[in-house]
Amino acid sequence: MLTRAPHLVCLICLLAGCGSALDGPDPRTAEGRFELGQKALMAGQAGQAAEHAREATRLRPAWAPAHTLLGQALRAEGTAAGDRAEEVRAFERAVELQPGSAVAWANLVAAYRRAGQERRAAEALERLQTLGTGQPWAAALAPAEPAPNPNQSSGGSDGDRGVAEEQP
Repeated sequence: MLTRAPHLVCLICLLAGCGSALDGPDPRTAEGRFELGQKALMAGQAGQAAEHAREATRLRPAWAPAHTLLGQALRAEGTAAGDRAEEVRAFERAVELQPGSAVAWANLVAAYRRAGQERRAAEALERLQTLGTGQPWAAALAPAEPAPNPNQSSGGSDGDRGVAEEQP
């Protein structure tokens, strides 16, 4: 009887569904599709990753990580700027679902820029900066101070208008 015990345990485990964990991600679930998409993206298979992410978003429409993965996969595909609409929509949905996520906003800023939507990128960047108040990474987002103009004098005399005078 002891020699049959391992076979019985395996049969019970298979019947109970334990075997799926050994076989890899379950493609019937959003989580499984997400994991398959991550693996495909890491393997450089952006198109396949996008398909898995699309299915994950279909199975779980309110799951921000799936929308983020879709945007990342589409970005990795490197489509032309005119074809960036789906990437932008994916990141917009991620922000909608996780409005407090700095990562979601950073992805959206980058997607808007790749799509040539500079005004929207600037607006999203402002939102990202408000999320970063007090955070160490926020300093990297701050606009650079303009370099001093060597043609302007730093003095403040009454006749000085900040314009260098021409030498004869």
